Amino acid sequence: MEHLNNDDLFKIYKEEEPPRFNKLLYTTLFLVNLTAFSMGASLAWSSPATSKLNITTSMSPKQEAGVVSLLFFGAIFGTSLSKFFMIKLGRKGALLLSGIPNIIGFLCLTAGHNFVIIYIGRFFNGFAVGIILSVSPVYLHEMSDVAHRKLLNATITISTNLGCLFVYVLSLFFKLKLLSIINVIFPLAFVVIFGIMSPDTPHYYISRGRIHEAWDSLKALRAGGDESINNELVLIQKEVVESFSNVNKFFDFIRNERFRKKLWVALGLILCNQLIGVTTIFCYMESIFEGFKPQLSPSVCVIIMGVVQLLGSIFGLFVIPKCHKRLLLLVSAFHLSFTLIAITTYLCLKQYEREAILYKMFPIISVSYLVWIYSSLFTPCVSVITKEIFPSYANSVAIRVEAVFTLISTIFVTTYFPFLRNFGIGYPFIVFSVFSTLSILFIYLLVPKY
Repeated sequence: MEHLNNDDLFKIYKEEEPPRFNKLLYTTLFLVNLTAFSMGASLAWSSPATSKLNITTSMSPKQEAGVVSLLFFGAIFGTSLSKFFMIKLGRKGALLLSGIPNIIGFLCLTAGHNFVIIYIGRFFNGFAVGIILSVSPVYLHEMSDVAHRKLLNATITISTNLGCLFVYVLSLFFKLKLLSIINVIFPLAFVVIFGIMSPDTPHYYISRGRIHEAWDSLKALRAGGDESINNELVLIQKEVVESFSNVNKFFDFIRNERFRKKLWVALGLILCNQLIGVTTIFCYMESIFEGFKPQLSPSVCVIIMGVVQLLGSIFGLFVIPKCHKRLLLLVSAFHLSFTLIAITTYLCLKQYEREAILYKMFPIISVSYLVWIYSSLFTPCVSVITKEIFPSYANSVAIRVEAVFTLISTIFVTTYFPFLRNFGIGYPFIVFSVFSTLSILFIYLLVPKY
């Protein structure tokens, strides 16, 4: 096998009938997406939690910020250590490991009003989120054939949003303690079933020199014959060899001034994405709608936002690949800015008791539009551009740097939100409106064309 010509083999492999999905591949895909579902549940938990805990304990802004931001603080550690876990434990081992802090985290969240235990639980959940966020795309990429990789990776976003919606719906009927217990089921089921049924990826086995196990793994995940598996195995060997050789190329490249400029642009886009505030709005969604006092109950409003986010993410999967990324980013930033300014104006008029002239459904409609634009256009465009801006051999390290920076900026915004809101619900939206307007200028002046 080592004497085959890789370029010729790639042509042969591409011309073959596309590999069919077998039962184990479907099962493994479902199980990996179960971790993304659980990640979404962790992210969404703070929305009903801050609202319910505020009713029973009258949380201080510091306590409220801790409940939200400690998840992202834990995620920094999970993301930073994920590469080490993948090398030492394998992709499968790293994913299994994520289940342990996830289970511990949700069990801690049953502690009621003991904020120290809740903080510990949120940190553990965040640690799991960081591992899942980093490892699950790698596992899906390496377990799937070339023809289906983009599609399978897209399922992570959908599953995460489904997890968010699941928590929003259940919080309408259950108390926090029972909600947290229910959320233990998913990581627990994942650890048991995934640990028994699913193999590690062929890429990992080849990187460790375990060729026979790589062949067995590929055989289990494919429905083709031995010849097709042998051909794909050679391609995987080539990918693994290139990934090792590109490590040195990246460190040569990082010294290049052009790379540093691209890095600043990527980090600037990520900062814009966070300072616009929609991620923070999701973390405090229910308590924000309580401040809006809309026609519908805040819990129902949050469920509507969850549905909009889910549909928006699905819509974006079909639209983004066909459009001019920079133009779409610029247009979506303008719409976000306009909507945030409209919401801020509404809140200012409401503060001066002018709501008689206002449409009562405006908060729901405006925030729905904000969430739609953010989840369907703005965030997917930011994600694509921050990846495509770098050469392929720099992507793996650059993505980890971007992930850590995203989490740090999220901690900053989510921590200061409750303190600003103490002055009035309109003040955070004034800040978001200013930064959304500045993001338009940043994109127009500094983001290259795509």
